[in-house]
Amino acid sequence: MNNQKYTDGNKHILVTASALTLSLVAIGFVASDYLNIDPKAIIEQADGISTEAGMNAGLTSQDEQFRSIEKRLNELTLLAANNYQNISDRESADKIKSLEAQMAQLLAQKDIDDAARRASRIEISNLQEAANDPYLRQQFVKANSLHRERQLEAVEELFVAEDIDPKWGPQTQERLERSLAENEDFFAQILDMQCRTSVCRVDVAVPPEVLPPEGEELQESSAAQLDTDISLLSSVTLDMPTAFMSRMPDGAGGYSYRFYLYREGYDSPQVPHPMKGMSLGDIRNYLENL
Repeated sequence: MNNQKYTDGNKHILVTASALTLSLVAIGFVASDYLNIDPKAIIEQADGISTEAGMNAGLTSQDEQFRSIEKRLNELTLLAANNYQNISDRESADKIKSLEAQMAQLLAQKDIDDAARRASRIEISNLQEAANDPYLRQQFVKANSLHRERQLEAVEELFVAEDIDPKWGPQTQERLERSLAENEDFFAQILDMQCRTSVCRVDVAVPPEVLPPEGEELQESSAAQLDTDISLLSSVTLDMPTAFMSRMPDGAGGYSYRFYLYREGYDSPQVPHPMKGMSLGDIRNYLENL
């Protein structure tokens, strides 16, 4: 039984030592290609870690044999380091330094990316928390409403300041009036229409009798409101698809709409949203102080 254990242990050492010897030979070839180290020097050192030497050195245990192998490997590592200091091919040395610098750069970038991902997860968590806050949701609607008012003011100011193109303005107005009169799907009443140089302003009224039945009055983002808005938009913008629209109650149960229809190549002025580009913390502060 003891002889069998001794034989199995020797076989284990034989396999391990052989694998280490092959690894050192491979290291010799790599060192020759990149560092101009003579592979013979490493291979000669590796010869000391042979199966026969390991088996017949009179070592009393596997631990001592492995410690001997580890010692020889450390000696070979030191040999490679000493030869590196004396290599003649500086280009190879510079290449290795360049690769090391690239690796350091990649590791640094990984740290930056990891930090960005952590910050993003925190931002998403805070955003979800804010979205579930009823007060902040209410303030967000208020902020969008105020921005919409500023946008409408900018559009109206530009329209009022614009001169009338004597050729394009009257012709376009006549074409729009004829198009709406012939459109069977247009259910509103035209109150006013003016065309200038780049834009036409069209005011229409939707009387109560053509609105949805009682109990389905137009409410912000309601299905009835969207259906009415879309129907009017599709009729009014049939010939001039670039438009800006506003809607408000007329005080008599109906609604009045104002459309700005833009000439080809023109568009409405854009007022930047005050929350655009803000961090979540800045948005929260802005909404709370609105």
